[in-house]
Amino acid sequence: MPSPYPAALPRRILTVSIAWALFFVAIVLAPLAGLLAVITDLVLRRHGWPTVRLVAFFVLALWTEVSSHPVILWTWLSQPVARRTWTERNHGLMHWWCGRLVRGAERVVGVRWDFDLPDDLGPGPLLAFSQHVSIVDAIAPVYILGNHQGWNLRYTLTRGLRFDPCLDIVGHRIPNHFVARGTGDNTEELGHLRTLAADMEDDECAAIFPGGGLYTPSGLARAVSKLEERDSPQAGMAARFRHVMPPRPGGVNAFFDGSPEANVVIVGHVGFEPVASLKKFWHVVPLREPVEVKVWRYERSEVPEDEETRMAWLYEKWLVMDDWIVERLAARSSSGVAA
Repeated sequence: MPSPYPAALPRRILTVSIAWALFFVAIVLAPLAGLLAVITDLVLRRHGWPTVRLVAFFVLALWTEVSSHPVILWTWLSQPVARRTWTERNHGLMHWWCGRLVRGAERVVGVRWDFDLPDDLGPGPLLAFSQHVSIVDAIAPVYILGNHQGWNLRYTLTRGLRFDPCLDIVGHRIPNHFVARGTGDNTEELGHLRTLAADMEDDECAAIFPGGGLYTPSGLARAVSKLEERDSPQAGMAARFRHVMPPRPGGVNAFFDGSPEANVVIVGHVGFEPVASLKKFWHVVPLREPVEVKVWRYERSEVPEDEETRMAWLYEKWLVMDDWIVERLAARSSSGVAA
């Protein structure tokens, strides 16, 4: 299923050109930037060389991006003689690109993983509802469920991510939807989300971040206030959340309606919080604790049929995830590790 929003050629020419220009500038400036990073860490007595690591990761991320472009081009040119389908090859490309980024983060900034997953996520298809605290964890579902578990993901992404050439080009070759935020009438967008979740194969999973944006304490307070102003039946439950944004009904119900037989997984994690800003990240690199991931699986028969009861069900499961996050953050705090 092609994306309803084909990427424009002028945008791709611009973003690919910018990526290559940034890479060449980074290579030229790398010796100077590396020296300044070393001096910074020595002067500030920063253990673990965090500034050096961040400079190295920036260069590595650019290399991962630009070195993927020839592979993306070759996939297109070689398709007439390929044994696998176009969709299969591009799902593989997405997993490959994501895996390269994660392996780079593991080696350079110390990212490690601690998975708590069900023994068997099948049968499919699946609907995945994921927590969202930073732009980096946008790739968490594809790495956790795709690279680690072998599922092919259909993603809901913000349109701003189209300015990453790899996400833009490959993301439009496979079933994904780049959401336009801030539109007054979201009827068309919800229709696209229903289509995105429809007609999935047994090895496919449609993923969405139902909170609608990154978690922040102020954002959570505003979201709860709006629910209370509208006398939402979920306002009381939302007021109990501490580390997750309240799920928005539009996208959630569009997914449920688009795939009425799909089972449900909820993806929670602890450890991405420092990546919410570069300043926070700099203070915790190299990471001393792993990113902890927990996945809850629910049979579709557990999900109520009508929308209001369905949202109440999801809010209850969201509170289970929130309680787990509170527990894990408390454990990290007691061990003296900043989140």
